[in-house]
Amino acid sequence: MSGRALRDALGEEAEREAGEALVRIGNEDLYLFASTIRGERDIASLDCGERARDWLVRQYRDRALLRLEHDTFVPAWSYRDCSRYQGLDEAERASFDRLAAALAEESAQLWEDQGRRLLGFMRAATDMLPCAEDLGAIPDCVPGVLQELRILGLRIPRWARLWHEPGQPYVPPSEYPFLSVCAPSVHDTSTMRGWWREEDDLHPFWRAVGLSGNVPPDYDPDTARRVTDALLHTSSALCVFQAQDLFALVDGIVPPDPEAERVNVPGTMTERNWSYRMPIELDELARHRELRAVLSPMLENRRRRALAAGS
Repeated sequence: MSGRALRDALGEEAEREAGEALVRIGNEDLYLFASTIRGERDIASLDCGERARDWLVRQYRDRALLRLEHDTFVPAWSYRDCSRYQGLDEAERASFDRLAAALAEESAQLWEDQGRRLLGFMRAATDMLPCAEDLGAIPDCVPGVLQELRILGLRIPRWARLWHEPGQPYVPPSEYPFLSVCAPSVHDTSTMRGWWREEDDLHPFWRAVGLSGNVPPDYDPDTARRVTDALLHTSSALCVFQAQDLFALVDGIVPPDPEAERVNVPGTMTERNWSYRMPIELDELARHRELRAVLSPMLENRRRRALAAGS
């Protein structure tokens, strides 16, 4: 970073405030992070003002390359947003992109080879049914390797979308691969009732699951029954529901605030995380005639479709 940028940000106290974190490059008015700064935690522990720490963190994040070891670097995930990358001319950016693409291709092949070897070993070591949590930013090779090894992937309907297509349409649950688990919500998401309140436009989802008419504004028992039954038509081998989503099928079990049903909010530390307890005793749940009356025909219809598909 330039000394001018440093002084513009921190004024006359620049060198005193940031001197512990930065080293000057020879006689140039340019600075690098000191070798003692290995991450944002090191910056947070510096004996300087909050303004200086915040600025140093922003500079630390503004990188096109991440150092693995001496003279070995990889492109940062968001390298195109780096101010230094933006300062390159068109030809230089193109050259950088080619190098990054070549490394990405090499890395992807490594992921595929290693994944096939390790997952294949695990697959052969047990008779259990393996299921993979293949969510988030995953290498492009993952779906193919899982299918090849007959390992079930995970489909969260609210996230199962064609992200690279215009409008990012939902993938209909009826089009999920058979070797997958359809789970409307999981421990790290809101419940379906909570998501219904959070989502701005539910019409595309409503259509994708095969429902017609207007989208109900509330996730009441009637709405829950229609959505649950629709999701049970998924082509996934398994369809798994959180208990909270099943409790929503009837009145009198779920709490007024759906946030109270959420198990965990990733990346946070609160007293609520991992503290969810069912609001109904097991013996009372076993005797709940209305819930059984609602669920039984849905499950029987799914079993019947599965038998027909396998015959």
